[in-house]
Amino acid sequence: MTKILSLYLDHDGCATYVDNNKVIFHTQLDRYNKIKHCPFISKDLLDYFYEIPFDKLIITCQFWDYPTIINSIFHTNKRWLDKLQKVEIVQYGNQEHHLFHAYEALSWNKFNKYKIVIMDGSGSSQPTMYGKKEFETETVYSYNNKLTFEKRTFQKLGKKYQKISDRLMGDCWFTEGKTMALSLYGKYTNKSLEIEPRQTIKKTDKVARDTAYTLQFCTEKDVLWFFKEYKNYNIVFTGGVAQNVLINSKLEENNKNIFFSPFNGDFGISLGAANYYTNNKIKIDNINLGIPQKLDFKNTRKTTVNEVANILKKEPVAIFQSRSEQGQRGLGYRSLLISPTCKQSFNKINEIKKREWYRPFSLSCLKEETSKWFGKEIDSPYMMKAYKIKNKKNIYTGYAVDDSCRVQTVDQTNKHYYDLLKEVYKVTKVPMLVNTSLNLPGEVLVETKKDMINFIKNSKLKYIYIPEANQLYVK
Repeated sequence: MTKILSLYLDHDGCATYVDNNKVIFHTQLDRYNKIKHCPFISKDLLDYFYEIPFDKLIITCQFWDYPTIINSIFHTNKRWLDKLQKVEIVQYGNQEHHLFHAYEALSWNKFNKYKIVIMDGSGSSQPTMYGKKEFETETVYSYNNKLTFEKRTFQKLGKKYQKISDRLMGDCWFTEGKTMALSLYGKYTNKSLEIEPRQTIKKTDKVARDTAYTLQFCTEKDVLWFFKEYKNYNIVFTGGVAQNVLINSKLEENNKNIFFSPFNGDFGISLGAANYYTNNKIKIDNINLGIPQKLDFKNTRKTTVNEVANILKKEPVAIFQSRSEQGQRGLGYRSLLISPTCKQSFNKINEIKKREWYRPFSLSCLKEETSKWFGKEIDSPYMMKAYKIKNKKNIYTGYAVDDSCRVQTVDQTNKHYYDLLKEVYKVTKVPMLVNTSLNLPGEVLVETKKDMINFIKNSKLKYIYIPEANQLYVK
């Protein structure tokens, strides 16, 4: 049986381990090196990789030089040299970047026949396997028993959004989510979007607010126009632009048969490379694919789901399950929670998160109860879409200034989180929790038990709920 270790070693690096076409784990490298978006492999993770058996090592690099990576990571360690003598090493470069996004999308196995649309900041920066014009920005594939390249365009929709966002937020990278949130406070402007960078954005900064709105408005218009010809098709949307939940929500209004991949960023490339190598034999149906963690926390006591639900009425609680969710959002495996019925819920969460004034938190809701609160039944397990909240009775946070809410629907596939939400519903009469990712300001999401202890030592958080062990850590 083939055992594959697949590594993507550029920004948002990731690792996927596959045994006989089954994903054993898929994880992001920055969860271990603790530097956001960084592809370096920590020593602990490298030691873990050494201990697992594999006969294929796939290394994908978009910008770095392949021999340099092999030498710097493996050739300074004799035991690794000995191990690599026994495995096949497969190299993929930047020519396959969007192709691997497509194979990541295929692994979700959502439809029998469909289009895969990929939009990101740049894709490959070199001539691609389909032409020598310029780097990839938008690519479309068709799938009907096999993957077929359909077309590539160079509108640079993601690149424009990325470039202006970076500038707006102080020449920092990976700020598109902040721009999207700020856009809800602005109005359309005809002025140039090439503005001076900000260290901070104040509520009185009309130029920044209008710039964000105009950028979001124009990008939405262009993306919706791009998708018009696929209105009657099943679609899987991936690539970095698929992180924009406001765009996704408008796309869903036009096409009900559209799936937004939660592994849409480059943190899904190692999975795509492995699936490409196996000729699309890999299938996944969940997002909690992190490396299993031991749950032997010290200084814990036994608890009940009812006790935790009652604590959540007044205080934030972190939930820590053995296997983490991957991607950019906490989905009940590594999440910071509080009931939205708490009048101080925003302030109490933000004492820990310290988010900017314009960035709202999200809501997790029991899937079967969504129609009562959002006016329609919702299926959004990966928090990839936003919906208007219709019933705000006793709900004090979790939605934006325009009443839009990034929603995660929860069913029994996430049993422990589902059970907690059911109990919260009994206790508060509201089937929802404010849910934000479990990380401190500017830091990577908590992955290990050590990360979790550091989090609680360096914040005002008092409680960690470990549902698989029925345990509660109290500071």
